[in-house]
Amino acid sequence: MSESDFEALDEEAQTQPTAAVDIDLGLNAYGNAQFYYSSKKKMAHKVDKTVQAADKAIKGATRKAKEDLKRTEIKAEIKTIRKTHWSAPRS
Repeated sequence: MSESDFEALDEEAQTQPTAAVDIDLGLNAYGNAQFYYSSKKKMAHKVDKTVQAADKAIKGATRKAKEDLKRTEIKAEIKTIRKTHWSAPRS
């Protein structure tokens, strides 16, 4: 990209998002890059697992709520079907 092309871009396009990266001075550039990308890959994997676990928990809670609702509806139907054949003693 030549300097004239760079100047033609607007200010937002010229700036790139930055990320803070810890550098181990005991490693070379390849070692630091390998560490950075492996940790980035691990974090992406953790995020995926968290999303899957959350989806599973939501599905389970939804299923349980539907079962509880069915039970409640059945109990309500039974109460309306039954008639009281006795009366409470009067005092």
